Amino acid sequence: MSVNIFKNIVNQDHLKTFIQWFNKKDKLLDERPDMTSKSPSLKKNNWPKKLLLDICNKVLNEPYKIDEIYFLKQYNSSAFKIHCDSGKSQKNLYKNIIIPLEIKGGGNTIIFDNHWHGNECVFTKIPVPQYEYTLKVKGKLKYFEDIRKYKTTDKKLNAEIKRLIKLRKNRTPRQHDYSKVTNLSSKPFPKNVYKKYLSHIPYVNLEGLTLLKNIKWRLKEVYTFDRTHLHTGTNSHHYKSYITIFTSRI
Repeated sequence: MSVNIFKNIVNQDHLKTFIQWFNKKDKLLDERPDMTSKSPSLKKNNWPKKLLLDICNKVLNEPYKIDEIYFLKQYNSSAFKIHCDSGKSQKNLYKNIIIPLEIKGGGNTIIFDNHWHGNECVFTKIPVPQYEYTLKVKGKLKYFEDIRKYKTTDKKLNAEIKRLIKLRKNRTPRQHDYSKVTNLSSKPFPKNVYKKYLSHIPYVNLEGLTLLKNIKWRLKEVYTFDRTHLHTGTNSHHYKSYITIFTSRI
């Protein structure tokens, strides 16, 4: 199957080891107002590499190589939109792997029965401002359509805004044309699923897409699906942390 759920692969000690390394303050830690990330190198051994590779070997049944690894912590305001993790001009794409580490308020991944064979992108029929961002201002999250226009005397926040502006210059490309997405449907996307999980996405962005699997995250489970699948996070969580791994066949 293109989408798989594996149980009894990860235990509590595994989760503890991954979380402790992820939370460690070091040069790899990228903390932003709405999310935190770490991307370790497979060339180094100063992280729980063997543990992660053991898990990958148990859930993948074909020879593979790892292209990218990300430890991520996301808040509700940074829920991922519809996208495809197909890389850039990569051949022999294999599986995405998701390993939940912490979940507060529930967490799901929606997998669509639609595929994309171009470069990685975010799918949206409504143009999204390139420099939109949800900042933490005076302890509260506040949405800005263009963070370049926000002025503050807070030196620390100003420095963070400058860093975020640089990052937004290189954001994942947006794809407005769905014509090359496979298996497009004329049936409307289920409104009950949309209202419960996907209200952070304009409904029009779901036109033509078909629900394949709604994965409800549970600790100690591992999820895999084809890298060509369109998929999205949901806004049902308060925060969640997890590992995501992109692989290719060899």
